[in-house]
Amino acid sequence: MVAAAFAATMMVGAAQAATQQQDASDFFFDESSFLEFDQFDVSDGFLTQVDVTVSALGEDNDRVEGFGDFGAVATASSGIVATVFSTEILNVTVTNTDGCAGNGCVARANATFTESGSATFTDASALLPFLGSGTFQLSIDAIGEFVTVDAEVIYTFVPSNTTPVPLPAGLGLLLPALGGLALVARRRKAA
Repeated sequence: MVAAAFAATMMVGAAQAATQQQDASDFFFDESSFLEFDQFDVSDGFLTQVDVTVSALGEDNDRVEGFGDFGAVATASSGIVATVFSTEILNVTVTNTDGCAGNGCVARANATFTESGSATFTDASALLPFLGSGTFQLSIDAIGEFVTVDAEVIYTFVPSNTTPVPLPAGLGLLLPALGGLALVARRRKAA
């Protein structure tokens, strides 16, 4: 009984980490744009970590036909630069060139990539921009005819609805248990 009473007084609500995940994806065509995400609402709890992951697939093609004696040169470039709050998440560029000589020849170049990158934010000053009731942007600078971007933001936090066991209520169990121990000790001493 004493052990149970003591355990009840020492049990404080263990804060369990929770996560919220947001996903966004879009196609980009040789442009600067963004993906938008909701900020973390502080009424949900205490934010401890933000993970941002970006996966991208890009392609660019160029076809040039030779002219006169000069031939042709085709160049294709594909890439992406993805940043959030000045932190680079992904930066890749692929360029391919093809050439041919003679009139009517055809030069074909193709540049493709499949890459991913991620960043984890845990420092209090780094987490601050993610807090609020608005949105934030993942900036995308896409190079090439076609770039597909999938992004994920995961908030790790301690929920605000965790309720610790109140110590005053546990104290009510501890006092009778200690009194019982004192009584047992007194009887042993008297015997």
